[in-house]
Amino acid sequence: VVSTQSTWGDWFLQRMTHRLLNETGVAFGSSNAGTGVTVYILDTGVSAHSEFGSRLQSTGFDGIGDGNRAFPTCHFHGTATASMAAGSTLGMAPNAKIASVRVLDCSGSGTTSVIVSGINWVIAQHKANPGAKSILSASLGVPYSATSSCRDLVTENALKAAMAAGITVVVSAGNDGVDAGLCSFGTVDTAFIVGATTSTDYRADFSNYGSNVDIWAAGDLVRVAYTTSPTSYAVASGTSFSAPLISGVFARFLSDGVSASTLEQTMKSTATQSQLRDKVNTATYMPQNLLGYAGSNPYTHNYITPSPSPSPSPKTSTSPSPSPNPSPSPKASPSPSPSPSPSTSPKASPSPSPSPSPSPKPSPTPSPSPSPSPSPSPSPKSSPTPSPSPSPSPSPKSPSPILNNTTNTCTTKLTGKLTGTNSYAYTEMYYCPKNCVNYANLNGPTDFDLYLYKYSNNKWQPIAWSIGNTGIESIRKEDSGWMRWYVISASGSGQFDLCIISPDFKTVQHTW
Repeated sequence: VVSTQSTWGDWFLQRMTHRLLNETGVAFGSSNAGTGVTVYILDTGVSAHSEFGSRLQSTGFDGIGDGNRAFPTCHFHGTATASMAAGSTLGMAPNAKIASVRVLDCSGSGTTSVIVSGINWVIAQHKANPGAKSILSASLGVPYSATSSCRDLVTENALKAAMAAGITVVVSAGNDGVDAGLCSFGTVDTAFIVGATTSTDYRADFSNYGSNVDIWAAGDLVRVAYTTSPTSYAVASGTSFSAPLISGVFARFLSDGVSASTLEQTMKSTATQSQLRDKVNTATYMPQNLLGYAGSNPYTHNYITPSPSPSPSPKTSTSPSPSPNPSPSPKASPSPSPSPSPSTSPKASPSPSPSPSPSPKPSPTPSPSPSPSPSPSPSPKSSPTPSPSPSPSPSPKSPSPILNNTTNTCTTKLTGKLTGTNSYAYTEMYYCPKNCVNYANLNGPTDFDLYLYKYSNNKWQPIAWSIGNTGIESIRKEDSGWMRWYVISASGSGQFDLCIISPDFKTVQHTW
């Protein structure tokens, strides 16, 4: 069992609280962290654990009735998922209350009638407390079958009823590596469906995918609370552990005063955008390219977005050819239980989706081999001040005649909006091949500055900057490698235009 001092498998805490991949430390934003919110864990039951303390409610629902509800439970799954939602050291909402809703037995199986009874109990609890802030976290589903139906319409309707009652419902996408819209409960369009990512920002091989997946969160080799003792931990994989992370982020939002009716919009607008990748086809497998975020300033972050109808000019560069993209690797054989220590090589069983009827019992979905990582992968930035070194002395700058930002000079024209001093926005990363020219003009309403960053030595570093005091800036820099443009407000707010002249954003490579 992983000791309580071990941090192996804690990478998800850094990833969920930083915009950039590979940043160190845990940087939760200021928040009430779930205070006043109850997270209902629809699962195998939740054991007493040091992660929960007195926040684990002494009363809950037990639809199994086999005497195994008390510690230790006969299956770790519910305790593990609860720790991701609201654990004191692992959870996204360490101040939230936790309610155990035991609808799955010691083998991880459940029946439709028991699961629906558990959901109805949650609805009754919510209605009995006017003004209650409730989240139902459901890490279960019907395994995919090519020969029989994998839909449970009765339970789907019960989950929809919970949503209609004002409860936020979060569901794991499933671990069969298929379209999430094929099987329950990735088919519940009113619930929030969550897929799993790796520590390198790839879709985990086992994770279901597609347009039904609303958002993504860490779910590959993550540390979770375990049930051999009240202080034990293990490392596990599965969308089962991604979903409660998002449940915890929702709890943070509710405790901050975000209304239940705007939670989905808030989650998507605050998520880290366009940084995830799929080894086969990102646009097809991950059309909602959003990674849940619980770090600093979640409600004010801005991204550069493409103009509605830019008019590109002739191409100025060829497609790059860095290290080849990784090829999909075969899935490993399924492992029966969580890895007991960081030194073990087989992964934990994804424990995805303990299955309700009509399927008698879930077949463990094979855990994949770790996604290959050609090099550390960049993702959005969490600190607005790049602090180039050495810092040039700012001086007034007259507009240059080339800074007209008309569409006939831009291969891509981007627009964005900054909300105040030190706010920032950035483009998606791109690969600039040898002898490539990085050339862009900024037209801002006030003192906005332009920076060119390069990914080097496992971090993003500024290699060029233009920091006059007019908001009219230009950089032309010949260099190769992975690049990204940043616009930062030295003072003021407003909308800006970024004219990228070279390279052509529509032809360069944007993923590793």
